[in-house]
Amino acid sequence: MYPFCLSLFEFLFKNSKLPVIENLPLNAFAAAVLIGISLGILTRNGTSTGGTEVIPLVINKLTDRSVGFILFILDGIIMLVQLVYSDFTKIIYGAAMVALYSVIVHLICSTKKVNDEVISNEKT
Repeated sequence: MYPFCLSLFEFLFKNSKLPVIENLPLNAFAAAVLIGISLGILTRNGTSTGGTEVIPLVINKLTDRSVGFILFILDGIIMLVQLVYSDFTKIIYGAAMVALYSVIVHLICSTKKVNDEVISNEKT
């Protein structure tokens, strides 16, 4: 499904006049915030996208460790392996992204869920 959607959007927007922002720090920050919020919402509800957050969810169930912390360690290891293959500057921004979205996931997952029940003094 992803390759189809990617091809579709590339086709639809290839001649578009939409501005492309080439600011790497801004792009990394925006991506980290969006990834952190979306992963935080998913993991708080016990679901996953099927990516690397599956392992932190399983470890969280077994050890009661923070999903954000485990995600930080796992993605940090992946970033260390990338040192061999990628540009050092991009690795630094990637590590900053991992740190920021891991903190956001931790904050979202550590807040209490709001109970869906309505409390009323009326007797039925």
